[in-house]
Amino acid sequence: MFMEMNYDIEIKKECEIMIVRISGCLNNTTVVELIDAIQKTQDRKKNYHRLYDLTQVELEITIKDFDFVLSHAWEKFNVAGVEHRVAFVAQDEFTLMLLDLYKTQSRKYAFHYVEYFENESDAIQWLQETD
Repeated sequence: MFMEMNYDIEIKKECEIMIVRISGCLNNTTVVELIDAIQKTQDRKKNYHRLYDLTQVELEITIKDFDFVLSHAWEKFNVAGVEHRVAFVAQDEFTLMLLDLYKTQSRKYAFHYVEYFENESDAIQWLQETD
């Protein structure tokens, strides 16, 4: 069953985290729309660490789509000297397996701080860590 993608963006300025809660269908088109919306929401020189809640998402994205998604994200978010920390929250096994592959693939786009979790509190804790 096809469901339209919806999202809500919450910015926790005190800890510099942007939480993006997504529901509905996530595919190439809706991912690009989401990345563009996030990029417009945050100051280009100020990078919030991002948490994507995928617990209410129906994925229609494949491993082959990862390069397209990552190159678009790199184009929108790449700023010299700015560290990107991105956490995903998911609970179903299939999405977690895809996120593991996405994490590996993201390294070739210089997104070195990508992780996935099964709950939001662990994701937020990781986002607040410093290396």
